[in-house]
Amino acid sequence: MLISVVIPVYNGARTIGPLVGRLIEALSGTALQIVLVDDGSLDASDDACRALSARYPGVVTYVKLGRNFGEHNAVMAGLWHARGEYAVVMDDDFQNPTEEVGRLVDHAIRRGYDIVYTHSPVKHHHWLRNLGSRLNDRVANFMLDKPRHLYLSSFKCLSRFLVDQILRYRGPYPYIDGLALRCTRNIGTLEVAQKIGADRYVDLLTKFGLGQKTGIGLPGESPGSVPPRSTWSGSTFANLPIGQGLSMTLVQMADMYQAIANDGLRVPPRIIKSVTKPDGTVVPTPKPDPTRVVSPQTAKTVRDMMRAVMQHDPKDYLQNGTGYPAALAGYQLSGKTGTAQQPDPALGGAYSQTKYWITFAGILPADNPRLVVGIMLDNPTYGLQAGTSAAPLFHQFGTYLVQHFQIPMSAGPAPIVQLQLP
Repeated sequence: MLISVVIPVYNGARTIGPLVGRLIEALSGTALQIVLVDDGSLDASDDACRALSARYPGVVTYVKLGRNFGEHNAVMAGLWHARGEYAVVMDDDFQNPTEEVGRLVDHAIRRGYDIVYTHSPVKHHHWLRNLGSRLNDRVANFMLDKPRHLYLSSFKCLSRFLVDQILRYRGPYPYIDGLALRCTRNIGTLEVAQKIGADRYVDLLTKFGLGQKTGIGLPGESPGSVPPRSTWSGSTFANLPIGQGLSMTLVQMADMYQAIANDGLRVPPRIIKSVTKPDGTVVPTPKPDPTRVVSPQTAKTVRDMMRAVMQHDPKDYLQNGTGYPAALAGYQLSGKTGTAQQPDPALGGAYSQTKYWITFAGILPADNPRLVVGIMLDNPTYGLQAGTSAAPLFHQFGTYLVQHFQIPMSAGPAPIVQLQLP
């Protein structure tokens, strides 16, 4: 069964690439079509959408409108190109959780609904958009005889029957929800939610030490950049969790992994063990106070998840992790590859489509952590995938370090977990 996901794009150059990647990842093993409709964007959305269409041929369909016609016209244009038995409509800025798309479609199928609207108990849109949504809901109650319990959200799933009925409309200024309510009363709802809200997320960033200097003792240390909570717009909470809109140093990144390796307790890094005075007196450097970031069980769960990044299954290449070239024979390891777009001054500070920071960080060994190694490559000429550039470097560093510190091998290999369905 083919699922079509229709995404109207307006000034979404920063988010649409990661969003499409997350959708493809979340719906792996599912026949998928993603329809991107650029609604007259003023930024580099056109370039980003064209690049995605070239990168995912047969999956991404790109439609460019001549000017800005509004969200409902853009959705209508996307539905004309949707081939799936079900079509999901969602925003371009991560306000709608990609991991809920499969559950949304499954809910429509199991209950036999023509359309399913989602409802989130916590909204991260700008207050003006939330106000507009409430006004739209009141008008729909009066003009369309909409059931009062029904919230008309932009994140919804439509059956093939309903899509075909909506496409019969030939007039100007289509109102998708009005057309849907005119065609059917077989309507379902589904509550979706971000599992970590914005305030809890900010608290975690602070406890992990982002946006502040580590105090490691190196001159010129940068605190990185995390936007203050008071300055967030409606899409900020969508950008930050995918690594856009903030920055960190390599030391800060390694410090985060150290907290995971240390059962959720972050100990600020230091390079000065002690100071020897002219008279020979040795003054130990005071130990910094540790910070509890997450529980020991959560830290262990994350370490176990990151073991899969390092796994190599000789029987099935689909089960190989992205960082398996970093693996060390005889040791269980946890790690994560990373690819981050660089801001490009030539694009007015927008994210580049060709320049990247490549990172890899790993915990060695995963079953009895002793060391954390962080690596960053600045736009390497070869190997833009971290698994083919930074991960092999980790292997070289790790091979030396386990010998230098005489770290015993793990008691056994890490279990192979299923990463992709056959």
